[in-house]
Amino acid sequence: MHLIRKFLTIFIFILNSIIIANEFSWPIDISKENHLITSTFGESRYDHFHAGIDISGDNLPIYPIQEGNILYLDFNSMHTHINRFPSGSGNQIWLDHNNGYWSGYFHLKKFFIPDKKFRISLNESFALTGNTGRSMGAHLHFFILQDYGRKIINPFQILSKEIDENPPIIEYLLFIIPDKENDHITIIVPEEENHIRLTQPRPIYLKVHDPGRIKNTKRMPYKIEYIFKNNKTLEQSSITFDYLENQEEGLKLNGKYKFNHIYHRNYLKLKTFDFTEGKNFITITAYDINQNKSTKKFILNIKKEY
Repeated sequence: MHLIRKFLTIFIFILNSIIIANEFSWPIDISKENHLITSTFGESRYDHFHAGIDISGDNLPIYPIQEGNILYLDFNSMHTHINRFPSGSGNQIWLDHNNGYWSGYFHLKKFFIPDKKFRISLNESFALTGNTGRSMGAHLHFFILQDYGRKIINPFQILSKEIDENPPIIEYLLFIIPDKENDHITIIVPEEENHIRLTQPRPIYLKVHDPGRIKNTKRMPYKIEYIFKNNKTLEQSSITFDYLENQEEGLKLNGKYKFNHIYHRNYLKLKTFDFTEGKNFITITAYDINQNKSTKKFILNIKKEY
């Protein structure tokens, strides 16, 4: 009976996932060669999380992820006496999909919404991609909120997966001694013995990226797993980029971690490991949303001076 209940729970979860994925559509057709996802959910923006997905391109028609009502609309043309931009999100539209989900679309060039029209149908283009606001090039930044704005979720959780066969690239580990102007960095390369002198416990960081469909794109992978091992410790953990939750202290990844717990600038923070004198081993596995993965092993020969 227990096995039957477990099977039914898994089956219902999978069925609901399929139903949700079929209900929502990409705002831009990402299957086309020149419609590239250049930034993914949860990336570092130096001092805050990137809370959505970026799709590059200028003058591309944008469609709602699902039929919805206009929740919020703000365009520069609406403020003839105020210079609203170029900072921030630029021209933007938010939609309410009447099921607890909201979606938002930033940096728009223009919109096609007649006066007094408040509902956008699924196959109706309502705007064009642009370069308004704080933007380094024409693109759409879009995001999806759940539970009426309480959570910003990774859009890949409810949208179809990107066609992508390139695994993430694990570059190196590093120790950082922070400085206001220039951090002092010790790089740890994979597959070689790295001799490290530590004068105090320090967290270890990871430089990693996901190329997506083309190899010169540097996005954040969806999941990082790590195994730490020495002669007295065996430890395993992971970091996934599922959702950001609005809490009193600000946005927290998966409802637990503030930005500075996950990143130092653009480096992913793992933790402060309990290193022992001599050889310590760290194995990193990085996954993209399609479960393409790569693994690197690091050997740290530690000289402890504390």
